Parts: sequence; C-alpha cells; structure tokens
Amino acid sequence: MRGKDKRAAVKKLKSLVFTQKAEPIPFRSKIESQFSVFFLPNNVEKIEKNYSSVVCDLLTPVAFAKERLIIYVHGGSFVGGSRASWRSFASSLAHASATELLLPEIRLAPEYPFPSALDDIESVFTALSKDTRDIILCGDGKGYSIALSFALFAKKTLRDKIKKLVLFSPFLDFSPDSALLQIKKISDALISTESIRRMADTYTYASNLANPMVSPLCASEDDLKNLKQVYIQMGEDEIILPDARRFATKLGYAGVPHILDVWPGMIHFFQMADDCIPEAHKAIEKVAAFIKSNEEL
Repeated sequence: MRGKDKRAAVKKLKSLVFTQKAEPIPFRSKIESQFSVFFLPNNVEKIEKNYSSVVCDLLTPVAFAKERLIIYVHGGSFVGGSRASWRSFASSLAHASATELLLPEIRLAPEYPFPSALDDIESVFTALSKDTRDIILCGDGKGYSIALSFALFAKKTLRDKIKKLVLFSPFLDFSPDSALLQIKKISDALISTESIRRMADTYTYASNLANPMVSPLCASEDDLKNLKQVYIQMGEDEIILPDARRFATKLGYAGVPHILDVWPGMIHFFQMADDCIPEAHKAIEKVAAFIKSNEEL
C-alpha cells in the first residue's frame, strides 16, 4: 500500500473508532457523513424488510444464488454505524459473492447496551427460522463480536442455520486478562488500547467483560465446537492481530475448520476503504470465493 493511499484510508477509517474523547451523537454523525451513499454500486437493489421489529436492508445483486443468504452485522465500536453507512460495503460483498444480503439496523450503546444487539440478531434469525437457505453470518469490528457470540451461544435450532462465519478485523477480548489490554498504551494507525477500553466500557459493565458473549476469546473449547467454518480476514498492522492468532489456535484445538487471512501492510478494516486501497477489492473477492465455495476447508 502506497503512503498516499494509506494516509487517505487512515483519515477515512478513523471515523469508525470511538476514542476516549468521542461522544455518541457526534461520533455517529461523523460515520454517516463519511460512509452513507445515495447510490449503490454494481446495480444492487435495496428493499426494506422488517423481521420481528428489526428493520433490515435486503440487498439483491443482479445475479445471485438462491440457496444461500448473508446476514451482515455492521461495526462502529458498539456505538455507531447503521444500514445507511454500511450499505455500500455490504452491496459490494453481495455483488462479489452473488448472494442476497440482509443488513439489520441493530440497536446501539450506550442507550442500548449488551445484550440488545444480540437480541436484535436473534429476532432476525427467529423470523427466518423457516427459511431453508444456508446462512453466512458476517461482521466487522464489534459486529464480529456480536455475530460470533450469537453463533456460539444461540439456541441450537437457530445456530445450526449458520453454515459459515466471515469476520473482518475482529475485537475478540475485552476481559481484564486480555494480553493486549494489560499494556497501558499501545496503538496502530487507527486503534489504541484506550479506544478499545472505551468501547468496551460503553457496551457493558466491568464485571461482564470476561463473559464469552462479550469477549469470544474467552469461550471454551466445547463452546467453539458449535462453530462450522470460520474465515477471518484482517490487516498485518492491527494491534488486535495477536488476539486473532490466539483465537485461530483455539479453533484448531476445537477441530473447527478455519482460515486466518492476514494481508501484509494493511490496517484495521481496510476493506471499507476500497476507494483508497486497491487491495481492498482483491480482499473482498477472496472472501466472496469462500462464500461461494461448496468445498470444506
């Protein structure tokens, strides 16, 4: 990644990080102004759906496979993000994977702390309980934490509908024992230990941070056996990469087929900055190939 591209991407993606000094309403407005679009790429069509009072975008590419459906849980540090601000990225993923995509409007902290967002995802899955399509559950950042927690601990009848998990730049461990958070102050181009602590404290109370439904890295081997195929994609320069490596090791011990796809020189959720980083398109194509594949890992 060229220096000029990286600087532009960092400037854009910084709006997704809830820092120590940020306040919820201005933070949300900044994300919306940076990422909301009027027109969707690749002729993807959008209609609004309502599942058990959770409003969703259904994004339909020109050509799509009828046997699968993506449900995407957006990021935004638990505090921001929306259908509108993730719509362009989700449309690109739907197009590349030739798969319809459902993008829920999940409730945000601090007004709606843990487990409100998890409850929203459960409501969507419950409403789709008779849908026979294979579900690919995707998420980025905090959306990954919510998606993975649901895949681990939802009712078996709902959990079994998830055939694959796709996870971008995951936050995996907010617990007091987190190896990363033991370090008083460390940062990459976008994220710092202070911003991670801030988003965690906004999402839930201190004594709940080691709960595997908040910190999936704390999940037991038996819990992890509930997962099927897991694809994790992130940048080499992320301070949360060591947690992803630890999680991949735990998946291996649990016998879960998985891929940890690390992109050299890339930053946190670089895929969202496709207008600045050419590699973002290649990364999405790689994820799309996993979604479309009928082969086991």
